[in-house]
Amino acid sequence: MSADTEAVNDVTDVTDVLSEAAADPEAGVASEAAVASSSAVVPDARAEVARHPILGGVDILVGLLLLGAIWFALPTRWLPMDIGGSLLAVGFVVAGAALLARRSWAAIVARSLGVAVLVAGASLLTALALAAGDLFGRYGPVGMGGGLILIVVFLLLLPYLVILPAAQLWLLAPGRHADETSAPHV
Repeated sequence: MSADTEAVNDVTDVTDVLSEAAADPEAGVASEAAVASSSAVVPDARAEVARHPILGGVDILVGLLLLGAIWFALPTRWLPMDIGGSLLAVGFVVAGAALLARRSWAAIVARSLGVAVLVAGASLLTALALAAGDLFGRYGPVGMGGGLILIVVFLLLLPYLVILPAAQLWLLAPGRHADETSAPHV
């Protein structure tokens, strides 16, 4: 049985217990034993998302900084960079706004964006590290200047392209709050 079917059955069980209690005029209100005996767990769909307003704010800030860097700081236009970077920045802003608004789909969008950024960022940083190593090894003292510049760029991009997406994936992991959301909501 899928999780959605189980959730619907659990809600139906609670509804049945409450309607039986309401139908019996002598019982008045459903007894605690009747409600407790139904093994219904009604998870709050917004409970996991509500815990991440800081992550939503960071996503919006990173998205706006990325848009500003692409459209105002870069001196020349290159269509693949403009389109790809702008889509990524809009994704950050949408995910952040959804996290702040506590939308039910916010965690899914933020996790998808986190995976995309983590894969692209790890690939880019790997290429930078390999290029820096190549400059150091191939050109000796002359290549050291170029290699140091690539290492500085590597260190500047590391928090945004690897650490932030990895933290986002860890904080928004589906099973991370399972112990808190499995308790019945009364």
